[in-house]
Amino acid sequence: MSESYPNSGSLFREEQKSKPTSPDYGGMANIDCPHCARRIELRLSAWLKVGRSGKKFMSLSFRPKTAAAQKGARDDYREPPF
Repeated sequence: MSESYPNSGSLFREEQKSKPTSPDYGGMANIDCPHCARRIELRLSAWLKVGRSGKKFMSLSFRPKTAAAQKGARDDYREPPF
């Protein structure tokens, strides 16, 4: 992910899905936290789905890039000042 584009990411089609429930798209994003001013790397997953009305949509999942990153973010958490 490029450092010049904060609060953005990219999704790419998964060419080989290991099982039918695997994501159709995967990628990464860099998000700047407005509370602690740290940049967080997230792993993105997306599934193509069809709603009850027949309209197509994407279902998304966001996860920390690593478990250590998630733990580090929680250790530095501070209550908002309001």
